[in-house]
Amino acid sequence: MRYSQAVELGKRAEEAGFDGVFVVEAGMLINDALATAQAIALATQRITVGTGIAHVDYRHPALLGASAVAIDELSGGRFVLGLGTSSSQMSQALGIPWQESRLALRETARVLRQVFSGEQRPAPLGPYWPVKHSVPIHFAALALETVELAGEIADGVMLYLATTERYQQAKKRLERGAHKAGRNPSDPLVTLLIPTFLSDDLESARAAARPFLGFALGLPLYRKLFRRSGFAQEMDDVEKALELDDQAGVASSLSDNLLDAVCLVGPVSRCQEHLAGFREAGIDYPIIAPQPVGEDALTAGRRLIGAFTQ
Repeated sequence: MRYSQAVELGKRAEEAGFDGVFVVEAGMLINDALATAQAIALATQRITVGTGIAHVDYRHPALLGASAVAIDELSGGRFVLGLGTSSSQMSQALGIPWQESRLALRETARVLRQVFSGEQRPAPLGPYWPVKHSVPIHFAALALETVELAGEIADGVMLYLATTERYQQAKKRLERGAHKAGRNPSDPLVTLLIPTFLSDDLESARAAARPFLGFALGLPLYRKLFRRSGFAQEMDDVEKALELDDQAGVASSLSDNLLDAVCLVGPVSRCQEHLAGFREAGIDYPIIAPQPVGEDALTAGRRLIGAFTQ
């Protein structure tokens, strides 16, 4: 999706009454989430704008902080800085040194706090420009250990491809981390990014969802997540297909139950009902992510906004 199209969707989401819009940054470095968030912030007045997520591996923490300070100022305090790390495989493919995820997140958060406070630096460096408002720092997390770290030092955690059971496990680990740091366990916010495949034809929606998830399952960390979420048999089949370099086999290994456990799939009414089920399970802040079903990304985004307009 082009940057101007993302801005259009941000404006439409605000007009439709949505609370926030978050920008995903592709790990292949094909878009800049911070630039997109800033553009959406300048084009809107009310809606929360965030990165979901910006990669810490590809930016110096001080530069990341300076970008956040700019978006905070230009948005009037509507910015949420969602941070995440890449995989070792992706970093190696890009020729970028890789640091263990939780170490990278901890160090980045430390520097960001310095930037946001306007800390004085030794000569010849001048002081940082402080933020005008509070900028929440959220960590993307697949592993429960990262969730616990978010409970210790972040303002929120961003979950992805989490079942309702995994969500509850994450909530407990977040509370453990908060208790460890002497924080109120209810302070850190938990969001869940839910890929959404809208189509009047349920089978077409499933046919689009399977390769989407199958691509992610090429990375071991996602296979580990699904194993720990109760889908060991599916992951056994996925790994057999990966050994044969059979991407179609990877996709066909994913059951309907797995798709429904982590996605919204099918007609609008079905997706609305499923989203209500996520909320009833205690997921207070779902982030629904439009995915194309036989269409381009912009059309998918427009349809999703229309389908979930309150």
